[in-house]
Amino acid sequence: MMRLRGAALLVTFSLLTSAATAYAECAWVLWQEKTTVSETFTVSREWMIITGRESRNECASALKKDIEPVDGKVVGNAYWKRLGAFDVIEFKQRTEDGLDRLIDTTRYVCLPDTVDPRGPKGGGR
Repeated sequence: MMRLRGAALLVTFSLLTSAATAYAECAWVLWQEKTTVSETFTVSREWMIITGRESRNECASALKKDIEPVDGKVVGNAYWKRLGAFDVIEFKQRTEDGLDRLIDTTRYVCLPDTVDPRGPKGGGR
């Protein structure tokens, strides 16, 4: 009986160890969430995969590389601006009356490849 318990503990410990190792070795995915506001104030959200990387640090580097060229860019009467220290870029357009109209907000996030920010699969998608 004692031998059986020891074997069960060994199997349980092995499974826990392999699960932790698998998580540590998983790939990371750079996701982009784009929230768009139309002229009629309809809001739409879309998640897209930008790239996959082997480590969290590599994913963070890809995120930085994706945001930096856009931050502060001006095209005509529209511009992009990074919000503080967050990995969020706002795209605004200056209207004729001098007001800034938010067109879209883009958020970048690195997540393990086991996490899908769109939620669970199924349910009529």
